[in-house]
Amino acid sequence: MSFFLLLGFLISLFYVAMLPNFTLIADTGDLKHSCMFYFILKIK
Repeated sequence: MSFFLLLGFLISLFYVAMLPNFTLIADTGDLKHSCMFYFILKIK
């Protein structure tokens, strides 16, 4: 069950990364979002 929860969490991260405000979040330089995007890029 935990695997599916993790899978859903990763899918939600990918969805957030593809939102139109991606550049807006990147420009703000928020540490939390930066770590999340780094985590996504590392998976790819």
